Amino acid sequence: RSLAQEAKPPERFADIPKDSVGLMSLDLGKVRASKDFQLWPWEILDVAAREQFGVDLNDIEAIDGMVLMPSPEPEFGISIRTKRGYDIAKLPEQMFTPVQSSPKDTSGVYRDVMEAPMIRVLQLEPTRVLVGTQGALRRMTSSRLKSGGDFVGLVQNSTAAMRLAVNLQALRDVTSGFLLNPESGIPPQLTEDIQRILSLTDNALIEMHPDQQGFFQVSVGTGGTDKAKLVHQSMLRIRQEIEKTVEQSFFSDIDQNTSISPVMKQAMRSYVARLRDAFGNDDLVVENERVAMKVDRSLMSTYSEIGRAHV
Repeated sequence: RSLAQEAKPPERFADIPKDSVGLMSLDLGKVRASKDFQLWPWEILDVAAREQFGVDLNDIEAIDGMVLMPSPEPEFGISIRTKRGYDIAKLPEQMFTPVQSSPKDTSGVYRDVMEAPMIRVLQLEPTRVLVGTQGALRRMTSSRLKSGGDFVGLVQNSTAAMRLAVNLQALRDVTSGFLLNPESGIPPQLTEDIQRILSLTDNALIEMHPDQQGFFQVSVGTGGTDKAKLVHQSMLRIRQEIEKTVEQSFFSDIDQNTSISPVMKQAMRSYVARLRDAFGNDDLVVENERVAMKVDRSLMSTYSEIGRAHV
């Protein structure tokens, strides 16, 4: 049945539960218009999307997804918003069950994935398609859904074309039990700093800004500037310890390799030292209640120009 004249979808992110433990968001139009992605095989992807799913990628406005706390199986849901109406009847018959009316909302229709019946494609409006586990979709479409909140706001308020957020506070016990387990293999000298980071960080946010100087950023949120400074100090110590361990292991192997000349070994040491100075610790900064690591596109551009110069 056609949904062309049905109601409009809720506001963006209004279908994302506030107690999600993981979030992702993609503004496909921004990515496609970016110079950083101009060499992607968009022509091939366009044809594949039309042939496999009957959708034009140019019509996809945004893709937002969430993961709920496993109970016991992972529950996830994805909200796909389109510029023009789409009909899930276009999905291939060999992959999905026939179109059926939604049992709780007869204005909607759904199709299940044949190979994974717990995964459903649900459509209540012509410009929004929901994909996910049945439990997650029930949450996303419930009239009692509680959306918004600080965690969802991390993604909702970001201007990045792609962003991914993890609710570290909700996962703290699970993460601590795994990382601080004596069998985890983590060096004892890092345990105290890792424990501090786990206890003080509430969330993590990954952002990608195509065509901007700050192309890529990873940040963690804390409960205040003082906590952020403590996390920053621990991260620096962990980085320095890892760098030292890796360098010692690398040069131990090099020093034992008799096929490499002493001059070449010294050149390799000089290069590693220059890399260390180039990256330094300036990319890891405290910004109010967050600790952020930024990847500047200038270094990537330098390598890109060097590569083109030698082609």
